[in-house]
Amino acid sequence: MIKRYTVRLSGDVTSISLEPEFHKILKDVADHRAISMNRLIEEIAIGPIDATNLSSKIRLFVLQHLMRKLPSAG
Repeated sequence: MIKRYTVRLSGDVTSISLEPEFHKILKDVADHRAISMNRLIEEIAIGPIDATNLSSKIRLFVLQHLMRKLPSAG
């Protein structure tokens, strides 16, 4: 089930739509980096991930984060 979350990016309020599982991992990453969720989302928003909207960029960021955690095959 997708939920809407309100975030503040560079002073502007916007919302993102994410499954709670993606939101939890995003929060875990922010906590691990000792930064706020808003700061992490700002970094994702201006980062190199090519996606049509912010929610998609966040999902791709989380996917890349998880893929880096997987042991290498071979």
